[in-house]
Amino acid sequence: MKAGSEGPNGPGSDFTRDLILRIVGAHKSIEWVGTPGGPITTFMLQTAGYMVDNHLLIRGLVLIPGARGQASTEVPGEQEFLEAISTHNSYGWEIQTRASAIDAEFLVIDGDLVLSVVNASPSRRMLRVSTRQDDAAGARELFGVLWRDPAVLEYESIAAQSGDDARRLVLLPSEEALDQLLIQLNRNPARVHSLTAREFEQLVARILDELGFEVKLTPITRDGGYDMIARYRTPSGDVLYLVECKRYAPERTVGISVVRGLYGVIVDQCATAGMVVTSSRFSLDARKFAARHQYKMNLHDYDSLQEWVRSLVDRRAG
Repeated sequence: MKAGSEGPNGPGSDFTRDLILRIVGAHKSIEWVGTPGGPITTFMLQTAGYMVDNHLLIRGLVLIPGARGQASTEVPGEQEFLEAISTHNSYGWEIQTRASAIDAEFLVIDGDLVLSVVNASPSRRMLRVSTRQDDAAGARELFGVLWRDPAVLEYESIAAQSGDDARRLVLLPSEEALDQLLIQLNRNPARVHSLTAREFEQLVARILDELGFEVKLTPITRDGGYDMIARYRTPSGDVLYLVECKRYAPERTVGISVVRGLYGVIVDQCATAGMVVTSSRFSLDARKFAARHQYKMNLHDYDSLQEWVRSLVDRRAG
């Protein structure tokens, strides 16, 4: 491990400049853990968004000091903090907040470069940089455990306590919660853009389940080019779909690379067909590619999603 720059954590500090140099070189992913107001969280929410490629896998976990499920610290500027998270998630990032007794500040870039923060003094922080395989493996493992731990309550469900049951239901999904979400989306379809990527996957999985599919989500930490497997049983045999979900902001289209990539996985996995579901739209090239492989590729955009939701809500009401 080697030491990087050190100094005050201001926008013009060596610390911040070193972070910028590291993240702009990312090619595949940026995964980070930090605390509210901590240097990593502050940097990612206030600075990094202007310079990183939003096509990367960007996942962040903000740990609120406190025991499991009991946030013991109020977050300064809480409303602005939550709004910043929501804004970044709308651009394809995945940021979660959790109450935790763990105090950690680190980033993992492309799975093999670890940047961790060390407090050299109350006014000075040092960025330590490591490319050692065991450091990278340990950081990835810790991130994965913190990210997927279902026993840790989301901070917003603890701290908000505002009567916003719908938001808490989304953060802690259950069958009842997803049922309520369908009703909310039927009333306000644009609400889909406030979901995290994983919540969107859970929504799509529930819809497909209601449509008669047997659905299995891939692990949250990594997938093989698709988010879920959807099997549909027919008298003449099973139909196996590989499903990719893209919760994108309305102005961001799903390009041909996503559709072509899933097609390649379908061929490699010998699946029957593939399905891409998005909260936005598909590019013209993506639609043309799917049309050429109409028996192998199914595209479902924002309008298709609305139709699914409306149909399921109407069916239950009837």
